[in-house]
Amino acid sequence: MSLESPVLRFSVRLALAMMAGAVVAQSLGDERHGNWVLLTIAVVMRAGYGLTKQRRDDRVIGTLIGCVVAAGSVAYLPAGALVAVQGLAVAVTHSFARLNYRVASSGASVTALVSLHLVQPWVSAPILVRLADTLIGAAIAHLFNYLWPRWESSEAPRLASRLQAQLAAFAAAALRADVSDHDYRLARKNVIEAIAALSDSAGRMSSEPMAARKGLDEMANLLIAAYSLVAELSAARLAVQTGAPPLNPAIRERVQGLLAGQSGAAASDAPAGPLAAAALAVTSAARNYERVAKTEGK
Repeated sequence: MSLESPVLRFSVRLALAMMAGAVVAQSLGDERHGNWVLLTIAVVMRAGYGLTKQRRDDRVIGTLIGCVVAAGSVAYLPAGALVAVQGLAVAVTHSFARLNYRVASSGASVTALVSLHLVQPWVSAPILVRLADTLIGAAIAHLFNYLWPRWESSEAPRLASRLQAQLAAFAAAALRADVSDHDYRLARKNVIEAIAALSDSAGRMSSEPMAARKGLDEMANLLIAAYSLVAELSAARLAVQTGAPPLNPAIRERVQGLLAGQSGAAASDAPAGPLAAAALAVTSAARNYERVAKTEGK
């Protein structure tokens, strides 16, 4: 129940959108409209802008395809063939519900329209009504997606800080020969998850409106630097395990100091080398992202 909670914000958006959909559906003066308008809003609206946008497009395009298929089937196929079409559409809908919503939406539209025709063959299938209701519901869901949003730029700085912390922990585990394989693998797992989380955040941000994107290019630079550092740390760990001389303690201290944000580590007299360069690149990229995110957020 926090005003900053994405769950609360999405709940408010969805509730208001459904209320607006109900008012619009009733104003159309036909009981057939209420079901499909509200159903479209419910399946299109998601907590994130990018997800809602994708579902909106899939729903509209899938419904259009389904309406065309259903119109052709109802017009030219006998009742027995329509039953087969109905069964195939049901199978397609449930098979692709989690894999490809556009295909699933097409199957759902065919199922609904063919079923209505089989129940009442003397009444024309409401194909245009179905398409119009889908467009209305998708439009309402899209508009309410801008109500009290929580853009990805609000969450990304926390993910970037987490990535820095996990990189420092991974460096501490990878650069010490006395660290067990279990602790090393756990640290590697944590840093990979942190990279994936920030990468997913950048992907979601790229689908948001331009005005809501903050530091997207800097996030990409940070991810590239993080991948390079992880590769260097993994190579250093492997080199020690295969009999290479232990890493110079001065280099290890400089790398850990850079990742910990110590200002004196960058000017240290310790040997530079690829590890220190990779750590410095991460630190620089993180500072650039933090600076841009704060500047654009004003």
